[in-house]
Amino acid sequence: MTTDDIKAVRQAKDAALRITQTAATLEERHRALSRERRDVVQADRHQDEVLVTMEALVDKAGASFVTDFGHTFVRQLSGYTEPRAVNDSRDRVIRPHLPQLPDGFLGHFDALCSLFPDLVKARLREVILNSGSNFGLPAEARAAKVAELDAAIAEVERLHTELVDSAAEVGITLPLLEAVAKRREAEARRQARE
Repeated sequence: MTTDDIKAVRQAKDAALRITQTAATLEERHRALSRERRDVVQADRHQDEVLVTMEALVDKAGASFVTDFGHTFVRQLSGYTEPRAVNDSRDRVIRPHLPQLPDGFLGHFDALCSLFPDLVKARLREVILNSGSNFGLPAEARAAKVAELDAAIAEVERLHTELVDSAAEVGITLPLLEAVAKRREAEARRQARE
């Protein structure tokens, strides 16, 4: 073996080391981008969006209250007369009284929204603002960030796949990124079915 041969072997080893280091760097970048994307997607909605949604839900819960109980409450507050029964000579007079809700109704959050919407909204607003929650990006900014991350992830996957394929041509075996390997397997299964 000549000095040039030894030098070529060393250069090949150095190149192989750089290839594996580059692959490791791309794999770490892919993991970091994927984690960031997951965090953006899974984050709570933006605080302002949560507040708007809360108010809409309280309004919706209370909206049917008048329809559901209005006539009954008016009847109870005004009093009424029930016609006499078959074997009774007198009509039954029901005096005006405070409305009565169905048993268990006050145990439902909807009841609070119906009876005290402004109070419920104020209290829920206070809870939301003081929750210490890590609110996410507004919907439009979230969608833009996800698109940006998807593009960055796709570019890392492209570079890594190109590196793996090129390394294989010179006898260096590197694993594909898991996401890429799964897509290739799914595509192979799809083609096999056709």
